[in-house]
Amino acid sequence: MFSFFIPGLSEEIVFRVLFLPHPTENPSLKTQIIWMIITSVAFIIYHPFQGLTWNPGGREVFINPNFLILAALLGVICTIAYLISGSIWLSVIIHWLAVVIWIVLLDGFAKFNPPFALHFVFNFLVGDNHFSRV
Repeated sequence: MFSFFIPGLSEEIVFRVLFLPHPTENPSLKTQIIWMIITSVAFIIYHPFQGLTWNPGGREVFINPNFLILAALLGVICTIAYLISGSIWLSVIIHWLAVVIWIVLLDGFAKFNPPFALHFVFNFLVGDNHFSRV
């Protein structure tokens, strides 16, 4: 459930709601495309920046080109979902599902070296044992 709020909700607020014009503003297609490119580039840059600064445990994951390609794809999908629906919730759910699939089905945290605080939070909120090796 933690992944619903961070990164799901928090990143969608920043990269969709704050960056993109709301569909009720009737932005032109050109405006939508320009802002889609801007927010996608920002979303991609944000991940390596995160790994190099406040979340060094994720550095190797966040600088991996394959991860960045998938993050770009997720960003575009979430942007389209937001622009079509006009609601943050569809993009939040898509983002959350992508993170959960990565964590649970693709064993994403095996590639991650989380700081102790993150280890504690996930064990407490998720109740799983993905961090037993930390």
